[in-house]
Amino acid sequence: MTYEIPQELQYKERIVFGLTTLQVVYASITAFIIILIFRLRVDIWWRVGIASIPLIVGLLLIFGNLTERAQDLWFYFRTRRFSKYTKAMKEWLGHISVEKDHLTVRLGKQQRRIAILSIEPVNYKIKPTQEKEAIIKSFRRFLNSLDFPIQLFISTDPLDLTSYLQQLSQRTAQGHEHLFQSHKASILDIMRKRQTHNRQFYLIVPEQDGALDAQVAVVQNTLASMHLKPQRLTKTAITSVLQRQFNIKKQDGLTPTYVINKPTYADIDGHLHRVIAAHGYPRTVEDGWLDKLITAEGNFDISLHIEPYPIDQTLLMLNREIQKQRADLYAAQIKGQFLPSLDIQYNDTKNVLDGIQRGENRLFQVSLYLDIKATTPEQLDTQTRRATSYLNSMLIIPKIPTLRMAAGLQSMLPHANNALAQRRFITTQALGAFFPFTSPFLVLEDNGVFLGLNRNGLPIIKDIFALNNANGSILATSGSGKSYTSKLLISRYLMSGTKVIVIDPQGEYVKLAKEYKGSVIDISRDSETIINPLDLLGHSFVEKRLALLDLFNIMFGQLTEGQRAILDRAVSKTYALRAINEDTKTPTDPPTLGDLYHQLEVLKRQSTMYERSSYATLQNRLSMYVDGVFSFLNRPTKIKLDNNFVVFNIGNMPKQVKPVIMFLLLDYIYMRMKQ
Repeated sequence: MTYEIPQELQYKERIVFGLTTLQVVYASITAFIIILIFRLRVDIWWRVGIASIPLIVGLLLIFGNLTERAQDLWFYFRTRRFSKYTKAMKEWLGHISVEKDHLTVRLGKQQRRIAILSIEPVNYKIKPTQEKEAIIKSFRRFLNSLDFPIQLFISTDPLDLTSYLQQLSQRTAQGHEHLFQSHKASILDIMRKRQTHNRQFYLIVPEQDGALDAQVAVVQNTLASMHLKPQRLTKTAITSVLQRQFNIKKQDGLTPTYVINKPTYADIDGHLHRVIAAHGYPRTVEDGWLDKLITAEGNFDISLHIEPYPIDQTLLMLNREIQKQRADLYAAQIKGQFLPSLDIQYNDTKNVLDGIQRGENRLFQVSLYLDIKATTPEQLDTQTRRATSYLNSMLIIPKIPTLRMAAGLQSMLPHANNALAQRRFITTQALGAFFPFTSPFLVLEDNGVFLGLNRNGLPIIKDIFALNNANGSILATSGSGKSYTSKLLISRYLMSGTKVIVIDPQGEYVKLAKEYKGSVIDISRDSETIINPLDLLGHSFVEKRLALLDLFNIMFGQLTEGQRAILDRAVSKTYALRAINEDTKTPTDPPTLGDLYHQLEVLKRQSTMYERSSYATLQNRLSMYVDGVFSFLNRPTKIKLDNNFVVFNIGNMPKQVKPVIMFLLLDYIYMRMKQ
C-alpha cells in the first residue's frame, strides 16, 4: 500500500509584496536607516555610498537568510576543534557514565538516562501480504502509544568473523582439521572480495519522569508482538556501540583523542565523517520503503529521530496554519492568482487535522540523518555521491549541514538528542511505512554452519538443529549446483562432528565418503548388505504393519481394499509364527518375504473360490521378490552403522526396485534418528 506524506504543515504567511512578517520587519528597519542616512548634511555620493551598506545587509537579511548564516558561522567557530579531557569535548560528546544497563548523558544543564535496545530485524520482503499488514499496523500502534521521543539507530560495522572462526576451530572434529583450514580460507576470501559491512539495529529510549524501566518494558512488549527480538544492552555492549561509532580504541574509553570540524565534514582520530540530512521527502511512500537505503552498499550509519508532537499543541498549531494558508489563498484569489503549491499544502493541513480529530492519526516530528564514514577525503566524496544518489532515487532531498557538522554528529550519537533539528511533520499513517527492521544482515548463531550469503552479501551462519523443524530441501534446475551445495553442507557439518547419512541413488557421494574416511554401504543385487522389508527396524508391531501397507503399494502397485485386508491378515500370521506380536520389544528373528509368500499359500487354501483369485494375484506379484528377479530382498537385514559419515550407495540397484529400496532406507534411517 502507498501512503501520502503531507507537505510541510508550517507556513510562513505573506504579508505584503510576497514577504513574510519577519522580512517586512527587516525591510522596514532597512528603509528607516536609509532615510536617516539621506537626511545627513553631506555630499550626495557619500550618502549613497553609506546607504549601500545597510541596503546590502537588509537584502541579505530579507532574501539571503543572513541571520541563520551568521548563527551557523558562530557555531562553527565555537566547535572547530575538541581535544581529549577538555571541557568542550565533554560538553559536545555528552557521555557521563555507562552503568549496568543504561547510559547517562548530559544535555545542556540536564542529565538523563538512556536505554539502548538491540533489535533483530525480520525478513520483511518474503512475508505474506497479511503478515506485512499486521506488522505495519502493530508499528503504528506502537507509534501512537509513544509519549516520549525515540531514536532508531542503524550502525554499520566492518564484518568480523574472528570469534566465529575461533569457536569453529575449537569444535572441529578430530581428523578434520584440514577441512577447517580450507573452510576458513574460503570464507575470508569471500569477505575480502566483497568488502561487505554488517548493520546492526538499535532503538534508543530516553528516560522521562524517572520511569525508564517501565518505558523499556512497554517498548519490548510492543516490538515482540511484531515478531522482533528486542534485547536491552548491558554495560559492555553499550560501551562497544559507542566505541565503534567513532572508531575509538578500547584503551581510550568513550572519548576520541581529537575532533576537528571542517565546514562539510569532521575528522575524528583520522577517520572522516560527513552527516547528510533529509531535507525533503517523497509525496507517497510504500511499506518498508526505507529498506532500499538500509540495504544500500556503503559505510554509513543511519539515525531516525521520532518525536511525538503534543496533541493539544497539534490542534492549536494546525488551526493557526489553516487560517494563515486560507488567508493567503483568499488574497491570491482576489488578485486572480493561482497558487497550486499552497492549495495542496492547505488541503494536506485540513486532512491532517481531520484525521487527528477523528483519532486516526497523530503528528510526529521526524528527522533522518546519514553519517558517511571514510578514511580519505577522496573516499569520503565518493561515498557521499553514492549515498546521495540512493537518496535521490528514493526522492529524498539530501542536504549537507555546512558549518554545523558538530551538531550533525551529536544527532548521530545514540542519545536521542536531535541537535541538528532538521525536522519534518509526518502523520502516523505515513510514518508506519518508515518501519526500518525489514532486512536481516549477519546471521551468526552458536554452533552454526555457513549456509551461504543473504541478499546483502553477508554470511548466513545458522544452527538448523535449533529450529522448531530442521527439515529442508534444495530446489533448483538441472545442472545449477544442487549436488555441489549438498556436498559443501556435508563437509561443513562433518567438520563440526555432526552425524551424516546419505542415500545415494546415483553413486555420486562415494568418493566424498572415501575422502572423509566415511563408510560406504553398497546395496545392490550382489551386495552382502541388504534390508529385510519385514524387519521391524525399531518399529512397534502396529507401526510396522501400517508401514508395510505403504510399502506394498510401491511393490505391487495399486491395491484394492480386499487385497489390502488379505495382506494385513497374512502379515499378522507371518509374524505370529515367529512369536512377534504387540508385546514384542526387540525381535531377534524376523520373517522374510518368503515366509509371507508361504503364509499367503496357506490362507489361499482356506479361502473361498471368490477370494482365491486375489490371493493368486498377490502371490504372483510377490514371487518376483521371493524367487524372481528381485529375490535378493528375500534375506535378513545386514547393515552396520559405525561411522559419523555413512553413504548408502544404491547406484547399482535396478531402477525398477529403487523406489522400494529408497522407502526401506528412509524408514530405517528415520527410526535410527528417532532412537
